[in-house]
Amino acid sequence: MRPVKTHAFAGHLYSVRSQDGLRPPDLAECDHDARVIKIPVDGDTLAELDWIIHESLHACYPYLHEDAVDRAATSVARLLWRLGWRKENE
Repeated sequence: MRPVKTHAFAGHLYSVRSQDGLRPPDLAECDHDARVIKIPVDGDTLAELDWIIHESLHACYPYLHEDAVDRAATSVARLLWRLGWRKENE
C-alpha cells in the first residue's frame, strides 16, 4: 500500500504527515491555516485510531469545541475497533 500524502476533508485538501516533530503531550495535530494534519500514519492501536479520527474531525469541523471532538472521536474509534477494523500490513 502506498503512503497517503494528501486527503480532502470536507472539500479542503490537507497534507497528511507523520507525527515527526511533535512533542508530548501532542500526539497528533491539525493545522488549519497550513492545511496539514499530523497523525500516527503507521498506527495500529485503538488509541492511534482515536487520534486519527480526532484530528480528522478537526479538519472537517474546525469550529467544533475540543470536548465535542474528543467525545465523538473516541465513540467512533471504539465502535470501529469493536467491529474489527484494523490496519492490515501488506
